[in-house]
Amino acid sequence: MKMEIDEIHFKGKHKELGHYVYGDLIHGRDGKVYIDTKENEVIPETVGQYTGMKDKRDNRIYNKDEVKINTLALNHKGNWIEGKIIFSDGCFDVKFNEPVYDIDSSINRTKLYLKCFTVNDAVKIIK
Repeated sequence: MKMEIDEIHFKGKHKELGHYVYGDLIHGRDGKVYIDTKENEVIPETVGQYTGMKDKRDNRIYNKDEVKINTLALNHKGNWIEGKIIFSDGCFDVKFNEPVYDIDSSINRTKLYLKCFTVNDAVKIIK
């Protein structure tokens, strides 16, 4: 996957209209959170930062996105498992909805560094 670390921007769900808006994050003096303009007030819990990575369909992957990961990237049979993008210990991780076992070891993983999935076909956004 191509990293675009020089791009720092966000997405969040519009408070009134219910769709996602994208752009710069603004913390208003009124305590509200906006994306790009004061017309785009967003629900703070839905705000996610762009990870610098894209999925198999060239969509940007944001913190808090729900994704499917092809376990073939972990030397498995190629099943798709679901997870969520989280920011943890200074990096973006995938937190799996179920344990994943690395074939090369007996390690039971519940999260894995997002950058480990370097093949575009390994990640797709579902929400």
